[in-house]
Amino acid sequence: MRATGVDGFSLERSFPIDLIDVNDPATIAAPAITRVVRGRTSPIVWPAGTVPVSDADLLPATLSVRLSVDEGTLAAETAAGVTVDGTARERVFTGTAKALNDYFQSLGSITYRSADAGSTEIGLDVFVLDEGLAAEATADILVAELIQRPQLRRATTIRLDASIVGPQPIVLTHADLAAAAITDPGSTALVVTSIASGRVEKWHDGRWVDITKPATGSPQELLRQLALRVIRPGDQVRWVPATKPGRLTNAFALLGWDGTSMSDDDSDVIVELPSA
Repeated sequence: MRATGVDGFSLERSFPIDLIDVNDPATIAAPAITRVVRGRTSPIVWPAGTVPVSDADLLPATLSVRLSVDEGTLAAETAAGVTVDGTARERVFTGTAKALNDYFQSLGSITYRSADAGSTEIGLDVFVLDEGLAAEATADILVAELIQRPQLRRATTIRLDASIVGPQPIVLTHADLAAAAITDPGSTALVVTSIASGRVEKWHDGRWVDITKPATGSPQELLRQLALRVIRPGDQVRWVPATKPGRLTNAFALLGWDGTSMSDDDSDVIVELPSA
């Protein structure tokens, strides 16, 4: 400090000034909406162009970021510059803002796996702690129910021995067809979608009913005919081959139905007759 009088005399003296670094609170941005299928895993990511953690302080400070959920689990591992602690439902990440941002912006660093049963909308709470100062944000996790479609083989061959091949039609139960065509549980119903050769009949109300005919008539009749094509556990159908079937005959096609979803593809039923 310097002072000058009217006579030109000046006095200069130095005084110490202590500068105190004021800690500005860090801020946290919410991750993007996470969409995951029930029982499966999806990465937690931040929107493009977003800086997950911001800290205005001149000197880099060690920050702690906590991610927590009420359902499902969070997975993450310690990496360069970032230490990961906590539990499956609450992960704590410790490091500088730069190290945390590099970590969070690396796809797959943090993943979420939904519970096998529970809510379809879950809150992901995000919290940053900067030397006693805190900030928080919340993001949504949307869980879609898994649709388990019946899985059928693209084609299946039913081999018949000479003891069951004769002049009569060939009777097949739901269990026979399920064992041959379905790769998933045999409780799945089967639906006859088309007949390639001969005709298919179903045992219904004490008699064999031809289900080969195309569905026509009133809406009630159409529904009745379509219902006849559904083969459930305990049902029987019989394939009436053409007059002179070949040894390998493409007989008819099936779809799987579990009461909610159809299989993606038909399964062609090929009947293999014994050699003469």
